[in-house]
Formats: sequence, structure tokens, C-alpha cells
Amino acid sequence: MLGTATNPSTPEHQPFVHLHVHSEYSLLDGLSRLDQLAKRAKTLNQPALALTDHGVMFGVMPFYQACKDQGVKPIIGIETYVAARRMTDRDSQLDRERTHLLLLAENQTGYLNLLQLASAAQLEGFYYRPRIDLDTLAAHSDGLICTTGCMAADIPRAIAAGDSVTSAANGKIVTGTAGVVDMGKAVTAAAADGDTILVLPNT
Repeated sequence: MLGTATNPSTPEHQPFVHLHVHSEYSLLDGLSRLDQLAKRAKTLNQPALALTDHGVMFGVMPFYQACKDQGVKPIIGIETYVAARRMTDRDSQLDRERTHLLLLAENQTGYLNLLQLASAAQLEGFYYRPRIDLDTLAAHSDGLICTTGCMAADIPRAIAAGDSVTSAANGKIVTGTAGVVDMGKAVTAAAADGDTILVLPNT
């Protein structure tokens, strides 16, 4: 049923969940205010919404409260920077480049692991950006869901370059590290009231 001027709360949109969202806490990348994000999600009939800022989790608490105020389920995440080698390496020729990886907390354990990863990235891995490496991810992978990420991530870059061998190998590395769903299959995210929403991986 379409919404009307007299009944603006009637859903106009099919339920959908954004799992890759940047806010004002993604410096030089995101503009969205957290309260406005939550309100817009509610308006668009979105039962849940993720926050995946670049390398930081500074917005998590206000995001959580804003979503709760709107009756939208908050999904806590982060878009991490992955070091080319180890996160402690800082060679100007070898370590300035990094890739992205999107992580979502599936449960409380996953949330605590995201905090560990975000802290380690700032305190131990910072070199131009707060970085982690796959060994650190492996040590804090319980309760995390990982997607292929944006075009700045290893797997999409390999696919765009037509390198199916590298993309498959990277998928196995990440799957083995984080214990997540096969990259070629859909990722599921729990929505409000135990409903499950099917979300295709980012490509």
C-alpha cells in the first residue's frame, strides 16, 4: 500500500538493509549525520541499518541510540584498512598502500572483537591510516561477518582486473581467517524481531 499525505507512516518501500554506511565520522568521505541516518532508515521502511565508518568506531554509541529512538535495529561494523604486509611495518615504499575490508558484528563477542581491532589499528597499526593485518583479524574473528567490501578491497580489485585466481585465493584467506560465509554466497544479517534479511555481497 502506498503512503498518503494523511498517513505518512504507511510503508512505501520494500524492506531493505544497508550494510555499508559511512557517517560524519568517516573523515573526508562521509557526510551523513547519525540521527538523520536513523530517521531516513525509518522513513524508508528499513528495519535495520549498519554503521561502517573508515577505520574508527567513534560514532557507535550515538548511532546505537539514534537507531533505538527510531525503532531501527543498529548493526555495528567497521570498514578496516588492511596493511599490505604486517600492521607494524612502516616502509615508505612498501607499506603506504592498503586495502579495505568490511566487518560486521554478529553478536556481543563480535562487537568486542571490533573494539579490539579498531584499538589495535590506532595504537599499533597506524601509518597514514589505522591498519590491521590478517593475523590480527584471525586473533579477533569470533562473532564477525565479513563482506567483500568496496572496490578498494582485495577481492573486488582482483575481479575487476580479471584475476579469478587471486580473487578466489583472497576469498579463501578471508573466509579461513574470519570464519565467515563463502564470498560467493549471500550474507545474511539478523533484522528486528529475529527476521532475516538476505543481502548480496558488495561487488
